[in-house]
Order: sequence, then C-alpha cells, then structure tokens
Amino acid sequence: MNKRAILFIINPISGTGKKKIVEKLIQEELDGTDIDFKIRYTDYAGHAREIAKEVTDKELYDTVVAVGGDGSVNEVASGLIGSKVKLGVIPTGSGNGFARHMKIPLNIKEALKTIKKGNAVICDTGKIGGYKFVGVSGVGFDAFISKKFDEASTRGFWTYFKLTVKEYRKYQERGYKIRFDGNEMVLKALILSFCNSNQWGNDFVIAPSAQISDGNLKLVIVRKMPLYAVPFFALKLWRGKVEKSKYYKCFKIKEATIKQSEDLIHVDGDPINYGYDFNVEIVPNSLLVLT
Repeated sequence: MNKRAILFIINPISGTGKKKIVEKLIQEELDGTDIDFKIRYTDYAGHAREIAKEVTDKELYDTVVAVGGDGSVNEVASGLIGSKVKLGVIPTGSGNGFARHMKIPLNIKEALKTIKKGNAVICDTGKIGGYKFVGVSGVGFDAFISKKFDEASTRGFWTYFKLTVKEYRKYQERGYKIRFDGNEMVLKALILSFCNSNQWGNDFVIAPSAQISDGNLKLVIVRKMPLYAVPFFALKLWRGKVEKSKYYKCFKIKEATIKQSEDLIHVDGDPINYGYDFNVEIVPNSLLVLT
C-alpha cells in the first residue's frame, strides 16, 4: 500500500490565533506514522488556492488540509474541486460553519484524528458569479457585515455580534430580481443566502434542511424585521428552527440568476465587490472531504 501524503496549509494571520500551536500538534500526532506530511504557510490572500491548485496539477499529495476558518477552507477547496485530492479541515476560524455542518471536530487533536483515519465523503459545491463555494454565500446584510468584519481590527464571535447589532438599525432592505426554475420574483429583502451547507457558523443555522450531497442549493430569503423581533429570530437560528419564522422563506434550486441594487456579494463569508448581476449554481459530486 502506498503511503499517504498530506499537505497542511496554514494562514498565519486569519482566525482566532489557534494556529500558533497547530504545527506542534501536527508533528506530535503524525511523527512516527506511515503518513508523509508537509506544512506550508500562506503569504497573501489567494495563496492557499494557488498552492492547492498546484497540488492537483502535479498530483503531489492525496490530501490537502485547510487550517483556518471558512475563508481558508474556501481557498483550499477551490483549488481541489473536480480532482481526486481530498480536503481535510482543522477548524481554527471565528465561525467554522463548514466544519460544524460536516461534523468535523473543533478540537485540533480530534480533527487531526479524523484526518489520520482518512474517511472521505463526496460533496456538492456551488458557484456564485464564477466564484466557487462550499458552504453558504449570499448578498445583502450578511455580505455587508462580512465586509465590516473583514475590515475590523479584531476577530471572533463577539466582534461579529457587535457589528451586527450596531449596523442592523441603519441597514435598509435592498432590491432583488430573482429567476429560478421558470419563476421570477421581484422583492426587497434583508438577506439572500445560497446554501450548500446549513449554517453561517457558530451553530447559527440559516438553512436547516440543506444537505451537502443532494444536488441542490437552498435559496433563503430573509425580510427585515422590527428590532424587538431580532432576538427571537436569532434564537430560532441557533435552535435550527428558523423555517418557522414569518420573515423567512426557503426554496430548493439548482441554479438562479440574480439582479441586485448593489455590487457586493460574499463567498463563504469573504466579501467581494462583484457586480449587480450574477448567476448561482450547484456543482454536484465535485469535492472529496475527510469527515
């Protein structure tokens, strides 16, 4: 049997700072095993995608592990989609939505044990405006907050929470025109989310019925609600009961065309000034993930 070869890609400046101890734990867990491994640190935004693409082109490793949050996972996965190289995840980000959906342990040592076992499942991925995503992407208030979070000097859940509270009252619903499955909708909304997995992160479940291997995306529409209703809505998100809210609608789609009144989108939580028109689609059975 050929030895397994694993590349760990670590972004040294993202997430919550756990990555300072990851290299030590990787060596403790894998030294003396029959697994060859290498650790690389990224130098700039997009570097992890380039490294992962190089791995697939040259068939250097059978597994590439993203060490970081959902943005790091997206970069690595984007380079692996459509290949036979498996994606592993050591979740050290602020929300870790993809890892939580996939039941990947948040504890670093336990995540390493999952990687050592090597059990893979095949998953769907998505495209939004030509960008690849694995979890949840979208437009509206969550894209707006993602940009504010990206510009913030601190990370973590409480930074995200404080930004949301501060900006919600001022934020106005945006206008959208949506076409999917022969339907056309013109509406205003707080959020449009395109969900391959079920949550944004921190167990805030925006699409409880989303399954990552069913060949569909969930289009979620959230209307702006009075301020007094926000805590109750947040509680429904955390309990996975958001589908019961009157401010919430969900549709199963394979593709959609969107026109919006601003140019901002987010791709697995990373904000991008993309444009006013874009397409969204599911790409079935396109990524192998260790879980």
